[in-house]
Amino acid sequence: MQYFVVATDDQRYEDRWFFDEVEDENRLMIDSRLFVYGDKYSGSTPKYVPIDIQGRRVAFNLGAFDCPVVTSEVAGILERFAIGELQRFPVTVAPLGLQGYEIVNITRKVKCVDEHRSVFTRFGNDVYQKRLIGKYQMFLQLRLDAAQCSEFDIFRIEDWVMPIIVSDRVREALCHIPDLGIVFVSVT
Repeated sequence: MQYFVVATDDQRYEDRWFFDEVEDENRLMIDSRLFVYGDKYSGSTPKYVPIDIQGRRVAFNLGAFDCPVVTSEVAGILERFAIGELQRFPVTVAPLGLQGYEIVNITRKVKCVDEHRSVFTRFGNDVYQKRLIGKYQMFLQLRLDAAQCSEFDIFRIEDWVMPIIVSDRVREALCHIPDLGIVFVSVT
């Protein structure tokens, strides 16, 4: 099976909209990174996603801190491939009042980096957040060991959770959606 990083499509959708931090029902900001770390979210319920930069609507958005905000159609497809490993939070796009969008929180983390074929750095002892020591800091080239993740279709990487990884099956399921707004970069 092949695997891909989900990345913003800067060429076809350079004029796309961009979302700000998530807000709860009282319009209080929720740290959008909480939907990127790969952990189950249990805070106040997300309700709004304000538009930070106006632009073209896309179906799959990587908003503030790469928080995934997608159409309900995309969320449904992702959930088919990640049963029990994905949280869905319906949100309204503010100030337009648009319904039909959701934050998706992918909670599966897989240890699958092929370190022999990847080029990366790790956080050292001098990092200000001690929980990061030894974790991946940056990748110049990311390659996954497909054998270590072959039973999963959508996940984040253990010790470097920023990118969303999808299998070729997920990619094929999403490619028919108009104005998807993302590209798939091979990492196998």
